[in-house]
This record gives sequence, C-alpha cells and structure tokens, in this order.
Amino acid sequence: DHKVDNKANISRENSLVITLSRAFFSILLVFLPFQTSKVFFTQNSFYFGFHAFYNTIFIYLTDLLIFGLILAWLWESWRISHENIISKIIHRISSDSIYLFTMSFWLILAISLIFSRETLLGFYGLAKITGYLLVFAYVRENVSREKMAFFWLILAAAGFQSLLAVFQYLTQSSVGFSLLGEEFLRPGVECVAKFATSGIANPLLYEIWPSLSSISGTSVVMRGYGTFPHPNVLAGFLFGALMINLCLLYLARARVQRIVLAVLLALVSTGLAVTFSRLAWAVSFLAILVFLVAIVWKYRPNRFGFPADHFYFPGRISLIIVILLISLGLNLFLFGAQIKDRVTNQEIRNIETSENYLDRKAYSHTAWNMIKAKPVFGIGFRNFVVEMDSYRKGERHLPYQHQPVHNIYLLILAEAGILALMSFTLLAFNIVRRALVNKKSPAREMLLIVFFGFLALGFFDHYFISIQQGALMFWLAAGLLAHKED
Repeated sequence: DHKVDNKANISRENSLVITLSRAFFSILLVFLPFQTSKVFFTQNSFYFGFHAFYNTIFIYLTDLLIFGLILAWLWESWRISHENIISKIIHRISSDSIYLFTMSFWLILAISLIFSRETLLGFYGLAKITGYLLVFAYVRENVSREKMAFFWLILAAAGFQSLLAVFQYLTQSSVGFSLLGEEFLRPGVECVAKFATSGIANPLLYEIWPSLSSISGTSVVMRGYGTFPHPNVLAGFLFGALMINLCLLYLARARVQRIVLAVLLALVSTGLAVTFSRLAWAVSFLAILVFLVAIVWKYRPNRFGFPADHFYFPGRISLIIVILLISLGLNLFLFGAQIKDRVTNQEIRNIETSENYLDRKAYSHTAWNMIKAKPVFGIGFRNFVVEMDSYRKGERHLPYQHQPVHNIYLLILAEAGILALMSFTLLAFNIVRRALVNKKSPAREMLLIVFFGFLALGFFDHYFISIQQGALMFWLAAGLLAHKED
C-alpha cells in the first residue's frame, strides 16, 4: 500500500509539472503579440535623434515566460527520467538531423561573436536566439494532440489584434494600451507607417461613425499596428492566424464552432486589410489558393474509384469560399479606394525612384559589401546596424536608415557568414522533409503553407530574425511542423 501511495504521489507531481509547462506555453501564445518590455539603451541606440531598435536591448514579458517555460520543461524532464536526462539529450541531438543543424546554426552564431565589434549586442542577440531555439525544441517535443487547442489561443489573440488594428486605423490614433506595448500612433509622428490616399474608408461609414468625417479629407493615413512594432509584423501574424482559421473551419464539426470561426475569419481578414501590407496580401492570397487546391487534390475521390479520404469535406470547402468572398466584398466596400491607392500609388509606378526601394537597395548593397569582406563568419551576430556605415562606400547612411537589411537570408549571411546560412537552410529543408513523410492531415498542409509563407516573407523583411514577435512566430511554426509524431 505504501508503494502504491508513493507511485500515486509521484504521478500527481509529474502531472502538476506537465500542467505548469503547458500553462507557461499557453500564456506565451496569448502574450506573443504584446511588446510589454523593459528597455535598456546602448551607446549606439540613437543616430542624431533617430532610434535604432536593433542596437537596443529589450527584455520582454515574453522573455520571462520563455524562461519559465524552459525551467518547467527541464523540471518535467528531470522528474520523469532524472537518472539519464543528460545522456538522453545528447542522444536525441546526435541522432536527429534537425537538432544537429539547429546546434550547428547556434554554434556558428556564437563563433561569429569573436569577430563582432559590439560584443554586448552580440551576446544579447545570442541569448535571444537561444530562447527561440529552446521554444522550437519544446514545441517539437511536446505539442502534438493539444495543438488544436493552441490554435484557438492564437486565433483569439489574432481576433483581439484585428479589432485593435481596425480601431487604430479608423480613428487614426493609438487606443491607449501602452502597458501591452502599443506604440504612440498618429499620422504626423515621424517613422509611423503611412501612405497617401483620400479619406479613411467608404463615406457611407461616416453616417454610422460621424467622427470619421472630420478626417475624411486627409492625404496621409496611418496603417493598423495592433500591439506590434510595425504593420508588416502584424500582417505576418495575421497571415498565420488566417491560415489557422481556415484549417479549424474546415475541420469544425459543431455548428457553433463554424459560426464563431466564420466571424473570426471576417475579423482577421479585415485586420489584415488595414495593415495595408501588400506583400502579406499577396502571400495570403496564394496561401489560401494553395491550401484549398491541396485539400481537394489530396483528399477527394480519385479517378480509379477509390473512396474519398476521411478528411474530405466538400461542403466545408464551399462554406470557406463563400465566407472568403463575403469578407473580400466587405473589405472592398469599406476600404476599396484606399486599397486601390495602396496598390497603384505613385511609389509603385515609379519604383526605381521611390524612397522605400532606394533604402532597401542601399541596405542590400551594404550587406553584400559585408559578405564580400567577411564571407566565412561574418561581421558578428546582431552587429549589422553598428557596422553598416563602415561598409557604405562613398557616403554614410542617413540617421533613419540605420536598420537591418530587409532580407533574413542576407542578414544571416552578413552577420554570421556562409556556414550559418547553410545551417539555417539545411535546418529548414529537414523540417520540410520531415513534415512531408509524416501522416498527412489538413493541419500539416496548413503548417507547411504557413512555413513556406514565412520563408517567402523573409526575402523582403527582417522581422523573423530581428524582432521578438516575428522570431517567435517563425520558430513556433517551425516547431509545430517538425513535430516528431505529427
């Protein structure tokens, strides 16, 4: 009896530890979009009054959640098999190609610090990537059957962010959630993302919301931010949430679930619309198309007469298409003129002379100069911005131009060299390869599409490497896709 009681007590304690780690992870998902943080400025944080975020140290609330998650996970692992935990970790890493490339990527980033000018920023960046990679490992090892519940948490966070972004856009101001990390937002504030158009929305909306009429004639309007540092980062998050929404809606059996998901789909698509992120729009359109085609192609009855897969629900495909068309119609009705101006504005027509294009071209040129000078281990992780003036031939960058190159692959290559980029590429390849041999399901198809979407967005922006929310999004998606037993 005494032995039975001891086993029961150990089982309860183990269950409590597992519950603790799951709780930390759930809270992390909900708080992922928030910028709540403590800021520590360095001597390179400002260039003539312009803030260089890449040279600033941020300790986020999500960092504390990551720390708690990892401690709870280590405690859980020790409680279950404390005698062989080290040997099991070593065996797991040495026998798994994904973990081998993860470790090699981390080690090369660490070695690059030897060649860095600002070692404080380098160690800060290394600490950040260490946390992200540990979250990736936790998700890969522990999140399987519960992932649908975690999808709902992400979707709930996306719904809140969409509401906030729509309200910010319609009022052209921040709401006041500064404790959650909301930026101070006004169209006239320097460095706030905005574009030229006439009006905020369809004039018919002014009859419902009269206060909008006072800003109906503005020529420059601010894009929706949510609690993210930039509309493009919010757009990346909402792209992932939109695909999760489609997957859950396709798999939902209860009518109440389908109604809730239909409302969320309209809300998230509207939030994505007011980010006015053209690249995210394009990636989302292609991702939706690929997801629907993949579902029909993989799960419908084939021409040899075999029955349809148990995941084939043609009625739900029709429902998704109808809701998407309604959402598209609603957004075109509300913001059609602004969407048209954003897509066909003067900057797009004269791209070779646009300021945005010239800035990105300058960043890329600087990155290539760094790569040619130090191709093996780079200039040092997290040192791109502090070094960029040294590699700009002819003239220095303007103060507001002190930003990372808008391409995660060039950023890795410039800061940590060719070996780091090779390790990162092989890691991504092995994650995709592992997903393709796992049991097929609509969730797996969706995660593959989201992961490829993030990799595509990475060619045109840096936030999957440089910004907390973007990096967490990327490594969470990678961990879910790379799960050992999908």
